[in-house]
Amino acid sequence: MRNLGVSTVVAYLFVFVISLSLLSIVYVYVTPLFADYKSQSEFEYMIIQLQKIDDKVRIIARGGLGSRDSLSMSLSQGAMEVADIGDRIDFIIASNRCLSSKNVSGFFYEFVKIGGCQNKVILNYTNVNITNNGTFQGSFRVTIENLGFSNNKPLIKVS
Repeated sequence: MRNLGVSTVVAYLFVFVISLSLLSIVYVYVTPLFADYKSQSEFEYMIIQLQKIDDKVRIIARGGLGSRDSLSMSLSQGAMEVADIGDRIDFIIASNRCLSSKNVSGFFYEFVKIGGCQNKVILNYTNVNITNNGTFQGSFRVTIENLGFSNNKPLIKVS
């Protein structure tokens, strides 16, 4: 009598191939999702930090010449840029997909798709002049100082 069943070696090989393909599917689809969650949480943290910077800029602007304060910050991802052209402070973080947190109260949010996605939160100031260009990454201390007036608006240095 001939045995028509699958041999033990073929069965183990079949189970191994299925397990390996499931692991590769999980690796390909789930790992970027966790990276996006990490970017999302860093993004939410930075929104809180930008709110603190925004509050300090407004307080220092009302405080008059010589008013100054500082704030310690730490970014594990992304960068914060201060641009005196346009009087703005940007926070930029890259992720595989565009982040779902587009409801950023009080701030302007935009994203640019280049490969992955460049997510930006922008603090625009119309009644304050921001000076001192710079990019901040990692752990740093932000100093906000009132330097007087320029064009009938407070001149604020963010360094």
